[in-house]
Amino acid sequence: MLNTYLALVLSFTTFTLPLCVWMLKGFFDTIPDELIEAAKVDGAGQGAIIHRILLPVSLPGLVATGLFAFIRGWNDFIFALTLARPEKQTLPPGLVNTYLGEFQAAWPDLMAASLVVSLPVVIGFIVLQRYLVAGLTSGAVKG
Repeated sequence: MLNTYLALVLSFTTFTLPLCVWMLKGFFDTIPDELIEAAKVDGAGQGAIIHRILLPVSLPGLVATGLFAFIRGWNDFIFALTLARPEKQTLPPGLVNTYLGEFQAAWPDLMAASLVVSLPVVIGFIVLQRYLVAGLTSGAVKG
């Protein structure tokens, strides 16, 4: 398993999946059962209930959870450093291995590269901000 992408994917999934399930459980608990019952009364099948009712209602929670999982995988340092060689590492250990060494530290270059690497996450937050606020706060209140 060393030096394979499968090892990185499994390690990221092992630690991210339980947190995502926990986030989504809190969100799905806030969806009223009356929506599903009303769709059944109207004659909708299981597929129609999921695609036409539950998916649009749960979109903020799914987007918030997806962004959380993306950031968790994007920022992970330890698993990528220990499970993969430099040619298969993700960006954080690659930056450290490139700009920091035993006898040198190119701090300005490392900071500039870190800024460029963080841009996709910042752009994702800006684009998905309206879903994020609704998704993170909806599962927090117990009714």
